[in-house]
Amino acid sequence: MKGVRTHFGLLAVFGLLAVFLPEHSPGETVDRWVWRNPSPGGNLLRISYGGGVFVALGKGGAIYTSKDLSTWVPAASGTENLLSDVAHGNHTFVAVGVNGTVLTSPKGDTWGLGNSGTGSNLNGLAYGHDTFVAVGDGGAIFTSSDGFAWAVRESGTRQALKKVAYGDGTFVAVGLHGTVLTSPTGAEWSLQPAPTSGHLESIAYGGGTFAAVGETILASPDGIAWTESGPRTNHRFRSVAYGSGLFVAVGDDGAVFTSPDGSVWTPGESGVRLSLSTVTYGDGSFVAAAKDGTILQAPSVPAARISVSPPSMDFGSINVGFSSIQTLTATNSGSAGLTINRMAIGGVNVIDFITQNDQCTAKTMAVSASCTVQVVFSPHALGSKSATLSIYSNDPSTPTTVVPLSGSSSGITPSSGHGNNSYCFISWLVDGSALEKLLDIFREFRDIFLLRTAAGQTLAKIYYDQSPSLVLFFAPHPSWSEIARWGLVPLAAVAYSAVHTSSGEKALLLAWIIGLLKGWWVFRRTSWRKRS
Repeated sequence: MKGVRTHFGLLAVFGLLAVFLPEHSPGETVDRWVWRNPSPGGNLLRISYGGGVFVALGKGGAIYTSKDLSTWVPAASGTENLLSDVAHGNHTFVAVGVNGTVLTSPKGDTWGLGNSGTGSNLNGLAYGHDTFVAVGDGGAIFTSSDGFAWAVRESGTRQALKKVAYGDGTFVAVGLHGTVLTSPTGAEWSLQPAPTSGHLESIAYGGGTFAAVGETILASPDGIAWTESGPRTNHRFRSVAYGSGLFVAVGDDGAVFTSPDGSVWTPGESGVRLSLSTVTYGDGSFVAAAKDGTILQAPSVPAARISVSPPSMDFGSINVGFSSIQTLTATNSGSAGLTINRMAIGGVNVIDFITQNDQCTAKTMAVSASCTVQVVFSPHALGSKSATLSIYSNDPSTPTTVVPLSGSSSGITPSSGHGNNSYCFISWLVDGSALEKLLDIFREFRDIFLLRTAAGQTLAKIYYDQSPSLVLFFAPHPSWSEIARWGLVPLAAVAYSAVHTSSGEKALLLAWIIGLLKGWWVFRRTSWRKRS
C-alpha cells in the first residue's frame, strides 16, 4: 500500500500546485502616423489582418483587400448589408454584419454567403479554441467551427454585444452598459461585473491582459476581475488592438492612445481630427481607418515571428503499447523577442499524442534563437490517428500556429500497453472510460500552469519519467486502477478551478482544501482517542 500512497501523492501535487503558480507581463510606444492610399469605397468600419492579407469592410457590403496598404482590390461580397467585423482562423476569413449576415472566404478575394440562422445584427467576431464566435444585438452569441454551420448560444443578457476577443484560453465579449461576458469554449457564458456602466465598443488581448475600450478603458488579466485604467479624456474610444508588446486604442477626433500593459495610457498624435473607427495590427505595424475611407499607418515596430520545423508530423505505423518520438523546433525569425505562451494538443485523437521535454513554453527567445519540444505518439487502439499541436505565441501575424499530427497503429503488443518511457499514465488510466474528457482539463492545467515555472516543469518531467512504472504498477490490479481512475475527478476539479478562477478565488479554494484536511485530521484523532 505504500506504493499506492506514493503514486496518489504524486498526482495530488499536480492539483495543489495550481494555487502557488504565477500569473503575467508588458512594451513600447507609437505616436507618429502616416497617410496611406484611401479605401476606394470609403465607409470603413473594420480592418483585419490574416494570412498575409489586410481585409477592410464596411457599409453596403463593401470588402477590399490589400497586401501592402497601397493597392486595394475590391471583392464581391454578394450582399449590400453593412459588414461590421472580420476574423481569420483555420485558413479561413469570416465576416459578419447586420441581419445575421455571414460571409466566408479562403483568401479574402472570393466570398460566399453563409447562414447564421438569425436575423439579429452581428457586431463582433473572434477566433480561438478552434471556434469562431460571433456576438450581436440582444445578447446574441453564435459559434462555428468552420464559418458555415452555426450554433446559437445563451449569453444570459439582452444587452447589445459589440465585440469579442480570445486570449489565454478564454473568450471575452463586451457591450453596452458595461456588459462583460466570459467563456472558455464559446459554448457556455458567464456574466462578469465591470467597474463601469458606460458602453464598451471593442476588446483586444495581448501580453497576458484583456483591454476593453469605449466610454472608458478597462483592463483584466482573465476577463473576470477588471480595473478601470482609462485616461482622463472626453474622447470615446471605438477600437483597440494589440501587437508587438503594445496596445493601441483609437476613437473620436483622431484620438490615439497607447499602453504597454493596459494600465497606463499615453496620448499620441494621429494627424487627423476624424473619428477613427478601427485599428488593427498586421505585418509589423498598426493600421487605423476612419469611416470616410481614410487609412493611417504607424511606423513599423519590432515584431516576433514564429516558424516551426517540421510544419507537420507523421509518425507512421506504431504498435499499440509502443511510442514514437519526434522533435519539433520553433525559431524566432522576426525582429523582436518571441514568447511561446503555451502549447495544446487537440483534435479527434487527442488521447494518442502528448508533448514532453518542452523547452519552449513560457520562455522568450531572442531574434534567430530556437527551442525544441518532443511530441510523442502512443496509439491506444488500432487505426489511423490524427490531432493538432497548437502553439500560442506573441507573433502578431500568427498568434496560433497549428502543426498537424498523424500516425496509425496496425498491431497490438502483448505488453498491455506500456512499451517505453513515453507512456502517459493518466491517458492510459482513462482510456476507454467515461472520463476521457478529463484529459483536456489536465493538459490545459499543464500548459497554462505547470510549464510556466521551473518547479512546474520539473514536476511534469518527474511525472512523465514515472508514468511507465505507474502503468506497470496498476495494470495487474483492475480494482486499484478503478479507484485511481475515479480519484482523478476531484483532481480535475482542482485543476479546472486553477485555470478558470482568479487569484482571490484560488486562495479561497486553498483555504477550503486546508479546512477539509484539517477537519479530517481532527475527526481521525477524535476517533482514535475514543477507541483507546
